[in-house]
Amino acid sequence: MKKTKYLGWVKNGQIISDACWENDQALRPLEGKRIEFDIAEAGNTRKDAQNRYYFGVVIPNAMRCFLENGKIILDKDECHGVFAKAFWSREVEGLGIITKSTTKMSVEQFSGYIKKIIEFLLDTYNWTTPEPRERGVFNGF
Repeated sequence: MKKTKYLGWVKNGQIISDACWENDQALRPLEGKRIEFDIAEAGNTRKDAQNRYYFGVVIPNAMRCFLENGKIILDKDECHGVFAKAFWSREVEGLGIITKSTTKMSVEQFSGYIKKIIEFLLDTYNWTTPEPRERGVFNGF
């Protein structure tokens, strides 16, 4: 069976979930069954709000910018790859440019990465990127 990940807090010895467990469709097939779960401190990885903003706003906006400036980017993955290579890679002598995966970025790293892309589009093409509508996309929100 597929695992479902929940996030939440421990307060006064009780688990307080970010989701309403009682209404979660993923739990219904487990009704009345013995279950197993692990509890660990959540890592500081990027947030869902950041992913939604990045892949739903920043990347499509950049693709429009590139298209209007004569640069054809075929899809979101290709556009993401361009930015990962530009802003999340390093040169290794004898091997060339190594592009790291962005999936392991912390919230702070991913915020900085998005800001670099937005600044690049503005500085290079005078192209603005819509602000996020959700809280929590950038640090300090």
